[in-house]
Amino acid sequence: MNKTIINAIAVGIQAQQPTLLVGEPGCGKTESVYSIGRSLGRHVRVILAHIYSQEDIGGFPAPDFDRGFVRMLPNEALFAGLKDLDIIFWDETNQPDEHKQGALMRVVHENRAGVHVLPKVSHIGAMNPPEKSAGGSEIAPPFANRFMWIDWKADTRVWCENAIKGFPDLEVTRLGEEWELLVGPQLSLVVAYGRARQDVLQKYPKTHSEACGPWPSLRSWTKLARIDAAIQSAGLDDDVRLVCFSGLVGNATATEYLTYLRELDLPDVEQLLLTPGKFKLPSRGDQRFAVLASVTSAVVRHFTDDRYHAAWKIFDTARAGGAGDIAVASATSLAAMHKHLKGPGPRKEMEGFLPLLKKTGIIPA
Repeated sequence: MNKTIINAIAVGIQAQQPTLLVGEPGCGKTESVYSIGRSLGRHVRVILAHIYSQEDIGGFPAPDFDRGFVRMLPNEALFAGLKDLDIIFWDETNQPDEHKQGALMRVVHENRAGVHVLPKVSHIGAMNPPEKSAGGSEIAPPFANRFMWIDWKADTRVWCENAIKGFPDLEVTRLGEEWELLVGPQLSLVVAYGRARQDVLQKYPKTHSEACGPWPSLRSWTKLARIDAAIQSAGLDDDVRLVCFSGLVGNATATEYLTYLRELDLPDVEQLLLTPGKFKLPSRGDQRFAVLASVTSAVVRHFTDDRYHAAWKIFDTARAGGAGDIAVASATSLAAMHKHLKGPGPRKEMEGFLPLLKKTGIIPA
């Protein structure tokens, strides 16, 4: 199977980003999700949403006359026994009607079904293209915008090689334990890009058909920053980034954003961490965002006391150069690694950020 696609799906699962696989009938979508689940050590539960009612998913109204409100009680059999890190596989995602899709939105996006809060599960959907499905249709735009879309194609070569002897479980890359610390720095890059290109932050498609797929919204850009943090922590390449970004904001916008990142002309981060005293603050605001985010990402991925001290020296230079406000998101994430220090902390270099770090509770007051 295409390793880029497999890793993109695995990233979505581990980052709890709802992901939708779109491909022809019988091309291995379901079996591949089972295989990825086994590789990650996660149980997969398949649910065919279209055979259940809207109330099964979103809840039956149950008046509580004593308290004066109505509780929404879903079909408990659907979600019974689920545990943290399990995977719910919503097969035939485009077959439920718009009312069921409305109920599914909250389940998929918030992990809530009526009054029930689900465990920290991941959601994967699968569908055939509308013209190739049995009674399926396009997904409503609000529902579509909550997913990361991935085109799934049959790999006939792999099938021929393994159909007789059996298919091995798919190999996947795991995220770094501290991956969520990179969300702030990656979001700062999106903000820097958005300041220059506000027209692409919220861009509803011109046609209904295009809106029933991935497109740029403030929500999907926020999701993109989380996914990029996950990808960076796993050390995956730009091919995986392009697949994931395209599945969130559309291929044209994703390509433009990746091009923007490549053309920032940043210094070598590893060399900076070796010689932090030579760091020169870039003049452009977006370059400042990018270099500080890159420094933080490098330290989170590979932490040592020396690298942590070097990073704070770079941040202190940025603050002294008037970029303290830009450094905030990355500084907060960097400081969260303070707990891993074996020796004394870089108190002098952190001094300019201490009011913020004490306020957020990262550094004791």
